[in-house]
Amino acid sequence: LWFKENCNPYEDEILPAAPAELVTELAWRYVF
Repeated sequence: LWFKENCNPYEDEILPAAPAELVTELAWRYVF
């Protein structure tokens, strides 16, 4: 997963901005 490779939620208070494509993909997954 992109987030596992690019950020650590337990150490980073501010998560790095995810690529638009990933955001769109996750959004569609949640919608359907």
